[in-house]
Amino acid sequence: MEIGQFMECVIFDNLTGCKVVSYKEELWRPTDQTISDLIGDQWRKMEARNISVGATLTNGLLVRANEMHMDEQRILEVAAQKLDYKSHATTRDNPDIPITQRGLGLYVTAQLVSSDSYLVFGRTKNTEIQYQDIINVIAGGVEPQDIVIGQGLEHAMLREVKEETGQEDQDIVSINISYVIREMIAAHPSLVHIISSRLNSREMIEVYKSHTHKQIQSGESPELKELHFIPIDKKKIVKALEDSANNYHERVRIVLLHTINQL
Repeated sequence: MEIGQFMECVIFDNLTGCKVVSYKEELWRPTDQTISDLIGDQWRKMEARNISVGATLTNGLLVRANEMHMDEQRILEVAAQKLDYKSHATTRDNPDIPITQRGLGLYVTAQLVSSDSYLVFGRTKNTEIQYQDIINVIAGGVEPQDIVIGQGLEHAMLREVKEETGQEDQDIVSINISYVIREMIAAHPSLVHIISSRLNSREMIEVYKSHTHKQIQSGESPELKELHFIPIDKKKIVKALEDSANNYHERVRIVLLHTINQL
């Protein structure tokens, strides 16, 4: 992905805040019956693929951003609605479905920074088959219980950081929404929060290992196999992007290119 393509993926930039301005409890459904039928067919195929390799696929509840606007103070205003994961996963990357008819779930994504100036990502493990064993962002879907009218979604972001890395709220020095991206293929929006941790990279690894050990002991399956660190240095980020051995999710590439653009 070139810088020009990356700029097309950033739909809001230099944000100063976020607030949910409305929320519909009614579960979102496409108005086109053909697309409704497609959702059922696609979900059955996804279930079969994931069962064959032992991957996790759960139809939980998410939130769809029906509308997003940036006001004069550069605060992102979100009008949201309840959504199920099935409608999201089966329509998000289908170019034949108009965006207005896709169940595009709203995600929070961390541009997590260690105290020794590394960007922090993770190699995925317990997830859908197409996302297994790739380097991905620390992220997750916004859930209905995250919605508070008039407030942002920092608490949802902190939950995902804790679930995936083990870092607690007291480990976070600052968290600020900065920009919103929309992947070129899977067009759902991700609210990127720049998060500064008090932990350095070595400490993060130790916290992560302790966290995953506890998860395994309690019968949980960790979402990540390991943490992945990239120095915040323009030349080193470019080299990382050029290395074909790095199996980066598209959101990782967008975050890295945005970082280069800011250096």
